[in-house]
Amino acid sequence: MTVQELTDEVEVIEAIYPSTASQLAPQIYEFRLPAAVDLEHDYGAKNITITMSFAETYPDTKPDIVLVLNLNETDFVDVGYYERTFNELLEASFQEGMVCLLDCLSQIDEFLFEQQDKNLTRIAKEEKKAEEKARIEEKARAEEKARAEAGMLFTPDIFSGWTISEPILDRKSTFIAYVRPVHSLQEAQRHLAALKTDRKIARAAHNMTAWRICNNDAVGSTIQDCDDDGEAAAGGRLLHLLTLMDVWDVMVVVSRWFGGIHLGPDRFKHINAAARDAIVKAGFDVAGAKARKKK
Repeated sequence: MTVQELTDEVEVIEAIYPSTASQLAPQIYEFRLPAAVDLEHDYGAKNITITMSFAETYPDTKPDIVLVLNLNETDFVDVGYYERTFNELLEASFQEGMVCLLDCLSQIDEFLFEQQDKNLTRIAKEEKKAEEKARIEEKARAEEKARAEAGMLFTPDIFSGWTISEPILDRKSTFIAYVRPVHSLQEAQRHLAALKTDRKIARAAHNMTAWRICNNDAVGSTIQDCDDDGEAAAGGRLLHLLTLMDVWDVMVVVSRWFGGIHLGPDRFKHINAAARDAIVKAGFDVAGAKARKKK
């Protein structure tokens, strides 16, 4: 075949598939596929370029596919897969002595349209999945907002009546004390249970407690107790602090959020410091207690 005859074949292809072929060099052409003009849209028609080299002895010699480029970012198929497929279609189309370019490109074009349909189906499924996920997340946010609003309207402030210390931070651990007046064991237990309904406090590694209550009965009985909540001896140290400060009708809760680093004896120093801070802020008669000790 002469160079003119190859040019004539390319012109036939251009007549059938406009804007598809372009000559890069003598005997070297680039073809953009899929070839249908009306399918150029965001889903990636015309997303493949195929560069082919033709020997001067074509059609006696099979042409070579020199380069395949995938221009469509939404199509994640390996270009190597395209190259293997296109070479298989070229091999099937070629018969020595007979032109094969039009037949080969038509088969490649058909293959790419099928591939495009698969991409459209995949994208539609992904979009539907994303929409469903967004709908579920939006519903969850609406429900959470409704719960929060309901809580603000109908749930009493669990921190009402509590005095809260300044946080103490040490090596990623945090200590905060909560103090309030109480006048019976039942009242102390009720307030403690309400306090632990707070999510942050419920997630604390330890919620150590102690209380001293003077009953208003004929014999003037007292209730003094504590709870370590897993921090050995911490509750007893809190009760000892209340005794030293000589405060009554009081309960103290110290929450510790563990930061992953063991503090050793320093943890007891921080527990007592947070508790003392809250007790003083709450206005318990610490000064009067000191005066009584001096007498």
